[in-house]
Amino acid sequence: MQTAFTFQGNASIIRLTTDDAKKHTDHFGKLHELLLANEQMYPSIDRWINRKVIPGLKSGERIAYLAYQGEKPIASAVVKLGHHSKFCH
Repeated sequence: MQTAFTFQGNASIIRLTTDDAKKHTDHFGKLHELLLANEQMYPSIDRWINRKVIPGLKSGERIAYLAYQGEKPIASAVVKLGHHSKFCH
């Protein structure tokens, strides 16, 4: 079976909690950096991050995941929970 990504070495996926958003942890900072890296494809993504993602993570309305290969963050995901749930990034 083929997968979309091949991981070599030490790979992990971290779920960010409301505490990560409230305390601006290192994982939260890496998530923010990875999301902002998509500015060219998603103009004004910073507004979405500041108006939707951060408040949603703090309230528990959204969850986020970071994938690391070793110490390097390589992928992120933001999921909106609830009746109109969606995979946002």
